[in-house]
Amino acid sequence: MEKILYITGSFPRLGDGIGDAAGKLYSSMIKEQDLLLVTTDIPGIRNYIEENKYKNVLLVPNWRLGTVIRIFKLVRKNRIKKILIEYAGNGYRKDLFISFFFFFIRIWIFFCEKKIECHLRLHEYTMCRIARKIFTWPLVKSCHHLDTPSFVEYEYLKKKFGNKVFKSGIGSNINWTDSKKALSEGKVNLGFFGGIYPGKGIENLLKIWSELEQKYPEHFQYYLLGGFPQNLTSVFDHYQEEIQRLIHEKGLSSKIIITGFLPEKEIEKQLDMIDIAVLPYEDGLTLRRGSFLAFLCRNVAVVTSSGDTEARELFKDADGIKMCTNEQEMIDAILDYSKQGKYYAAGLSNGQFTVKHNLPGSQKSANFPYQA
Repeated sequence: MEKILYITGSFPRLGDGIGDAAGKLYSSMIKEQDLLLVTTDIPGIRNYIEENKYKNVLLVPNWRLGTVIRIFKLVRKNRIKKILIEYAGNGYRKDLFISFFFFFIRIWIFFCEKKIECHLRLHEYTMCRIARKIFTWPLVKSCHHLDTPSFVEYEYLKKKFGNKVFKSGIGSNINWTDSKKALSEGKVNLGFFGGIYPGKGIENLLKIWSELEQKYPEHFQYYLLGGFPQNLTSVFDHYQEEIQRLIHEKGLSSKIIITGFLPEKEIEKQLDMIDIAVLPYEDGLTLRRGSFLAFLCRNVAVVTSSGDTEARELFKDADGIKMCTNEQEMIDAILDYSKQGKYYAAGLSNGQFTVKHNLPGSQKSANFPYQA
């Protein structure tokens, strides 16, 4: 059996969606493959690996040049035949040397006549800042196969890099329920799920909630399920401080319940408390958004940004998913949902069943030769 090296900065309990997706992919691959894992050494990830008794794992303190050299030696020593890198992810922090890893491998392959396949699962590109795009490019250019869960990214990268680019689903680690969901008695619970990072539209979310609270005081209860990442460097500290300031300025400090990091066994219970999910993504709704899929899995009505072509087609008949072009449309959709005595997300519509039957089983990226 050929040995496979899986490199991911994020892994479960880091506190980002890419880490959860990486954990799901790893758990499915380890049953069938001779697999080595390299990921970030922080307490949450370390505890998760120990609890699951995963073997053949290298935990690294950072992703600087010394670590990349160490991983290269691991490739040589173990005669690795396939390498998969999960990118990006908060676990890489601001260390950029992993971006050149495939480039180094390709040079080594050329001069030493080795046969190693380089696979990349890329979660975002077009929405990245210029610096991130520049340092993502070497990975994209040097890989043999590239998979992306976003249709927007797929269309763009396919034009640029051709037939090595494939569309794949990330699935969800949340269990599905088909039960219809009644609104909570008393206040209507509005929720956002995920870590507080740039690009998720948190500023717009707070504007929407602030306006609702001013016009309809004490009618809504607001939940930030997840909150601020733990055990990382100061990559997002400034942004998170700004969000805390906005919450205070808008008079929402006593109105919003921030749960902090949620253990796996608590996530579904917290999601089930929410009546209406509010997800104003800056780059619009795409199926790479694990937070959206999580609410969909639990039959929670969703108010979100306008979707890409794939999302619009998939959910055009899903009454419980409102894709909006601006904040006022989102407010109107929230009020519309909150006036109904009983509501549930996509229910038995074609939209939910299409996602349910296609995505959760698609944990392995489409073109990996080791896919079952």
